Amino acid sequence: MENKIKLWGILANGLLLIALLMSFFKLPNQAILIIGGILIMGFVVVPVFLVFSNRQNPANKKINGGLALCSFLFVPILFFVLQDVLISFKAGLIILAVTGGYILWYSINAYRQGWLNWQRFSFLHYWLMFIILIILCTPIELQLADKSYNPAIENPAYPRGTGPLIYIDGGHNNFHTLEARLASTGRLLAQDGYRVQSFNKIVSLEKLAKCKIFIIVNALNQKNVAHWVRPIHPAFSGDEVNAIKNWVAEGGALLLIADHMPFPGAINNLAMQFGFAYEDGFARDTVGNADYFYRKAKSLANNAITNGRDNREKVDSILTFSGSAIKIPADATSILKFDSTWVSFKPNAAWAFEGTEPTSINGYSQGAYKAFGKGRVVVFGEAMMFTAQLGGGLSWMKIGMNAESSPDNYQLLLNSIHWLDGLLD
Repeated sequence: MENKIKLWGILANGLLLIALLMSFFKLPNQAILIIGGILIMGFVVVPVFLVFSNRQNPANKKINGGLALCSFLFVPILFFVLQDVLISFKAGLIILAVTGGYILWYSINAYRQGWLNWQRFSFLHYWLMFIILIILCTPIELQLADKSYNPAIENPAYPRGTGPLIYIDGGHNNFHTLEARLASTGRLLAQDGYRVQSFNKIVSLEKLAKCKIFIIVNALNQKNVAHWVRPIHPAFSGDEVNAIKNWVAEGGALLLIADHMPFPGAINNLAMQFGFAYEDGFARDTVGNADYFYRKAKSLANNAITNGRDNREKVDSILTFSGSAIKIPADATSILKFDSTWVSFKPNAAWAFEGTEPTSINGYSQGAYKAFGKGRVVVFGEAMMFTAQLGGGLSWMKIGMNAESSPDNYQLLLNSIHWLDGLLD
């Protein structure tokens, strides 16, 4: 019986150890190993220990049963709290305090009465190691960059490493950064010949002068990083907004992307400088199950960006993934346009739609562009469409440019960059 506890305990901990090592190397599928380890610990190790302990101390069946129940509950509740799913944080802490307190009392009492020898491996040793590994392994990254994504570019804009410099903002609490969710995006742009760097500084005219294109994706104010509730504070200071505006007016090129609430609210003060007004909410199609935009349906416009440099770069359909709506100025050209089936929900907290009345966004856009002074601006209301990610960290759940359902998304990104670069008129 002790050998079974040892064998299954090693297996459960081994799965989490492998998952931890995989996370260091940004490898997918850790979730399978972690969940597998939790199931083994809860449904094999704990029951085997209960049987064993009842045989050793038949007079303490109730105490042993309490330990087994608390050990069984503690592991998944800890996982849910750390992953922030299925259970409220406060309720989780209460359950963890009660079950953890019982386990601590049992351990102290067992040691005093000679049931537990800490110098000899037992169930509690394996269980404690498992808890430490759970803490180290979670939260699981649910939007992992797809390192395998590498689409062929028949006609790169420049020989590799010789194109203009692109800065991708990483200095404003961005939910998407070049080092993480935009890693595949950066590789795609590099394959097109551009030089891509992360920009982790306060924005100024002097610093922006070094790049040709500045990309901002899902920036946030520090006050809203862990609190996706209103009020939503600006991600960029007034001085930074003025610097970006003046830089574009003098010939700079800005790609501004803000997903669903709270991201539009965080950059709306910047977008307004160019005449764009973001709806700080969630754009939803009331008819379709997927957020498709088609050229044939005219929700995907016919213009310089969607047509590309030649027929091979022509975009016919685009799949987005929720996001926000943008009211564009008269001198802007729409790329993705909402029709009468679309509405916007603007809850006080992200995803808390109950009690929120939607408003029509018919005629609004989810992508548009315009000239501004000597420079150019492209805006989009959705970010995942220009990433290549693995949903849930699972290698077969491809979301974004790498999905079979969105074959033209990567070309729309390249065409947008080409227009910003002046390669398209």
